[in-house]
Amino acid sequence: MISIDKSTIDKPKNLTHKPCEKALDEVIKSKNGEKINSIYNSAKVKDSLLKLYNNKCAYCEQIITEGFSVRIDHYRPKDKVKDIDKKEIIGHNGYYWLGYEWTNLLPSCERCNSLKSNIFPIEVENQRFYEPELLPNNKIDTSKQLIDSDFLKNEKPLILNPEIDKPEDYFVFLATGEIKPISINGVDIQKGITTKDLCGLRDSLIIARKNKIDDYYEKLRKHIDEYFTDLNENNKEMKLAIVKSKAKDVFSEILTNSYSKYEYSRLHYFIVQKIDYFIFSKFDSIPRHKQLIVDLYLEFKNGSLKYLQQKL
Repeated sequence: MISIDKSTIDKPKNLTHKPCEKALDEVIKSKNGEKINSIYNSAKVKDSLLKLYNNKCAYCEQIITEGFSVRIDHYRPKDKVKDIDKKEIIGHNGYYWLGYEWTNLLPSCERCNSLKSNIFPIEVENQRFYEPELLPNNKIDTSKQLIDSDFLKNEKPLILNPEIDKPEDYFVFLATGEIKPISINGVDIQKGITTKDLCGLRDSLIIARKNKIDDYYEKLRKHIDEYFTDLNENNKEMKLAIVKSKAKDVFSEILTNSYSKYEYSRLHYFIVQKIDYFIFSKFDSIPRHKQLIVDLYLEFKNGSLKYLQQKL
């Protein structure tokens, strides 16, 4: 999960047209989220969200491919809301007034959409909103529909939203592929814990992230092993040039994948920032191998890194 600025893209027009306004009025009168129609689920909405999120799930950062078709997730569920214990909240008809609200819609893969479902825990249950704020003419106060409005923020949700939260403040990645909620001054951040429990624990994600890390290590190990095999003064310079080129390719791949448009970009950001922990520490048992790879990386950072950043 990475921070996203939704203001960089226009709201899909079908969410502003008369049919949507009429549909919203009808839902508000019925006070029933089950009455929400498929306007929010249109191709225009999906295309806009996928463009904004670089074809990635808002929660797990997996690329949403044909095999994993995009689902439109209502951050605040449109009907049948469940609490942190996954129990349906009696008397709550859903955040029906947010059914067509652009800032309440997120792209998700099928798995995250299924796991999150209608679960929406908040800090204190008696602070939950059951209906919208209306103006004197019984029209909805649109300013209080926005995800970053003080009205909605007062609920104090316990699920991270990449459009209003900074996910990087809540998680660190481990070399095992797992994510770990972090704490500030020894106090656990419940948002991070809850989000991890809902979307971040599944084995397939952990394995996919670990495979990425292991793949970079294996590539570098192979190149370093090749360099030291049959090394002598006659071929040393040539072999050094080869391993330098191959190592640069791996480092460039890691750096490139830390950019937001790529899958698991947040993991790659951590690899770049803590490459000794994720990659170099695996060479500890063979000091001369580690020293070479560290030297090559320093050279990459001092020269090629700057060039690559400018190029990207």
